[in-house]
Amino acid sequence: MVLFYMQSTKISVVMPVRDRAGEIAARVQRLLDGLADLTQDLSEIILVDDGSRDTTPEILEDLRIKYPRLRIIRHDRPRGAEAAGQTGLERAASELVFILESDSEPCKDDLRRLLQISEDETVVAARAESREEPIAPSLLRR
Repeated sequence: MVLFYMQSTKISVVMPVRDRAGEIAARVQRLLDGLADLTQDLSEIILVDDGSRDTTPEILEDLRIKYPRLRIIRHDRPRGAEAAGQTGLERAASELVFILESDSEPCKDDLRRLLQISEDETVVAARAESREEPIAPSLLRR
């Protein structure tokens, strides 16, 4: 008898993408490197292609083959970054989901802060921004 053990995913990172053929491979590599520096737990990256019209879909497929932790979801037409983020959230395998809300590079400090916040089981949603200020209580929901 063969038993399969499936590890639960500690963190899902959702990255909305549209028409980023020239930069998506480097961004994914930096994100993978950043996650490796922050956590030893299993993680996944969900790339939501929001109706790209360039070669982004082909590049994403190549990346998926190279990195099994990547999941690709494609919108057939552009719906916007918020809709792409929602699609990724709905498909995430983890209870802890980090959605990249802009084209800016993911900040390791933001990811680190969210991982620390996640240790408090009473927190169900949080937002981390690349600032040195403490997170405002209004951004934490309990």
